[in-house]
Amino acid sequence: MTILPHAVLSNIKKAYVHGYNSRESTRLQDQASTLADLLHSDPSFPAGSRVLEAGCGIGSQTAMLARNSKGAEIIAIDLAEVSLAEALNNIEPHLLKRVFPGAVETH
Repeated sequence: MTILPHAVLSNIKKAYVHGYNSRESTRLQDQASTLADLLHSDPSFPAGSRVLEAGCGIGSQTAMLARNSKGAEIIAIDLAEVSLAEALNNIEPHLLKRVFPGAVETH
C-alpha cells in the first residue's frame, strides 16, 4: 500500500477537474448512466461482501454497485466531503442501508 504525503493530497484536491456545481453533478450522473452497461453489467458481489470504492465522487457508480450486489456492503470514500454529501443525495434511499460513505483524512 502506498501512502501519499499530505502535500501530494493537497495538490490533488486543488487539481480536481470536476466542478462542485449542480450542472457538473448532472453531467457526471449522465456519464455514469451512459457507461453503466459497459462498466457495471457484470460486476456483482455476493451477499456479505464488503466492497471499497475509492474515489466515489458523487456516487453514480456507487449506486450501480449497490444495485447489482444485493446484500453486499459498499464502502465509498472520497477526498471531497462535498462529493460524499452529493453521493448520499444521489443514492436511492433503500440502498443507503448498505452504503457507507467516508472522507479520506489528508493530515
